[in-house]
Amino acid sequence: HSWPDPAPSLARAVAGEFRLVREIGRGGMGVVYLAEDTQLERRVAIKTLPSHLMADAQVRQRFLREARTAAALSHPNIVPIYSAAERDGVVYFTMGYVEGESLAERLLRDGPLDVPAALAVVRQLALALEAAHAANVVHRDIKAENVLLDGAGRVLVTDFGIARVSEAQPLTATGTVLG
Repeated sequence: HSWPDPAPSLARAVAGEFRLVREIGRGGMGVVYLAEDTQLERRVAIKTLPSHLMADAQVRQRFLREARTAAALSHPNIVPIYSAAERDGVVYFTMGYVEGESLAERLLRDGPLDVPAALAVVRQLALALEAAHAANVVHRDIKAENVLLDGAGRVLVTDFGIARVSEAQPLTATGTVLG
């Protein structure tokens, strides 16, 4: 199987535990793959850093902080984090796989949501953010690409990559805009 970078090194790092199926998303700070958990026989999503960022220790720490931040949140409208690891120079974390599409994909395909559908999305999104805020986590990058819709109409928030934990040191200088 000829995979785009960084899949070969990730496939080696997770061999025996997970089998990569296909790439399902790519952003500035991560590449996400659909994978099969070979022990539990379930689908998961695995997020890893693009190869050009793996060598940067600060970026690796920030990536793992995303996993820890999101793992501390347990809510039906937040994608669950299962594990995080650094193996053979590859840093990755595993999370729930959402069978469906992003809000961005839905909007692109179907255009604006009708009022009842929009209210259902916003209500679930607000519940997810309320749970995060109760845990002192501010997402800071809510956008249609980070809002996932499953086949049953459930909304799940993902990508806590630039989230801020209120007790932690800020990732950015005052006055800097992120997201």
